[in-house]
Amino acid sequence: MTISSTTKTADDEKLNGPDDYQIWRVRLKQNLMKFKVWGVVSGTDPKPGSAAQSPPATTTSPGSDQATETDALISASNATALQEWNVRNERALGLILESVSNAIALELDSHETAKDAFDAVVKKYEKTNIGSTAFSTLLELIDLRWTGATPFSDHISDFYTLNARL
Repeated sequence: MTISSTTKTADDEKLNGPDDYQIWRVRLKQNLMKFKVWGVVSGTDPKPGSAAQSPPATTTSPGSDQATETDALISASNATALQEWNVRNERALGLILESVSNAIALELDSHETAKDAFDAVVKKYEKTNIGSTAFSTLLELIDLRWTGATPFSDHISDFYTLNARL
């Protein structure tokens, strides 16, 4: 008697194209949130030193010791914040690249930030062939049958996946 494995491999979880984009996006967001780097990808945690993050101008005279100390503290604070952001960006970019197929990873390799890489995937797959994808998904949903060979929970999961694609 043989037991067949119904577990999914790591390759099954990777983005391979438009058909698995929706579930990939959900799982990637969850993974990025788990590692506390979703803000870097979503843009809610922008890179320090950008226009939105620039420090306010000092109100003391440029020659005073207090202005020099304040500027030094701001510079050190910005350097630390930038270093921490770079670590989070690299972690997020690594998680994104691990979650896609080799071909897609090669396309994303030139992106410097996780946000840029994620946005490139979204731009490519968010609205790719909407009409044909919807039609083929509808056909898959119509043909979906539970044969009893797999657990019923897998059948329900397949149904919800197809439904989410529509």
